[in-house]
Amino acid sequence: MIAPRLTLPWRRTGSRVAPRHRIGATRSPRTAVGGAMAGLALTAAVATAVTPGIADAETGTLAETRGAASPAPSDDPTASVVTSDDSATLTATAALHRAETVVQQTESLPRKQERRIERRAEKLSAMLETRSEAGASRAAERAPLSAADQGSATTKATEKSLTTTAQELTKLLDRAQTSAVDVEAAPPTPREVAKEQATKAEKAAKKISRHADSLDGFANGKIPGGKLKNLSFAKGETLRADAAAQLERLNVAYRAKFGRSLSVNDSYRSYSSQVATRASKGYMAAVPGYSNHGWGVAVDLGDGVESFGTAEYTWMRKHAPEFGWDNPAWARADGRKPEAWHWEYKPIG
Repeated sequence: MIAPRLTLPWRRTGSRVAPRHRIGATRSPRTAVGGAMAGLALTAAVATAVTPGIADAETGTLAETRGAASPAPSDDPTASVVTSDDSATLTATAALHRAETVVQQTESLPRKQERRIERRAEKLSAMLETRSEAGASRAAERAPLSAADQGSATTKATEKSLTTTAQELTKLLDRAQTSAVDVEAAPPTPREVAKEQATKAEKAAKKISRHADSLDGFANGKIPGGKLKNLSFAKGETLRADAAAQLERLNVAYRAKFGRSLSVNDSYRSYSSQVATRASKGYMAAVPGYSNHGWGVAVDLGDGVESFGTAEYTWMRKHAPEFGWDNPAWARADGRKPEAWHWEYKPIG
């Protein structure tokens, strides 16, 4: 039986095999790595033709053919050109396939890493081409590789060098893919937010202290709207500028903890409004002209804060003083007029 001749995907120039593509020194890393892949078709063809299994370039292993009948023994001595599993070639081929994928798909890959991958891929490709040329020459000449040649020190050294270079390329690719992964920082915890806002409140205290005297000359409950500051999270509610600024910071911390803003039921109260409140609540409301609501430094809160012992009230008692706000002693559970909902502002420091 005459073994069919092997047709390989290259062309000859003189006595040497000329690869279809060469990596140019002036090409970009993405193009260069792609060019380094040109020798893979040739390498895979040789590996498949001269080994008894199927080359699996993705894993770098040699997969045995399953379900196929064993080939009949042949009298043709050229039928055993190379019979050893060429794992070094397959490992190198897999590394180059991966290099092409990583460089093409990793848009954020730094230039320095691209260059390193390019150089290693070029070296590995050149080694594969040299190895393929030797295999092609034997296949064309139908000359068997003797057992002595297969186990020679030179052959083993070549395989070791090929494997080492492939491993070096693989390490570069591992680092490239690891550095390219965008790691999203975890959001700050409610405690961290509260601490950050309290720090801002402390730093701002001196600067905004000037607002404490900004309403001098106006009577309680007789402050013009333009002299007060609107709360961004409570429509229609106003306070003195410094009190409003610190309540805004407190609200950021509160929202981080409970997922919602403070519920403000009342803030600045005009004199006429205080008269109406006194009429409806009696002893529970301050005498008109003496309420801190009339100075724009008091709020009535709801949505959990208005009740003693709730998580909201407990949190506020612990953190609100860091912003200058507190449930005054007379309004606490053991005070003379318990009002969990009533909170007043005093400048920090």
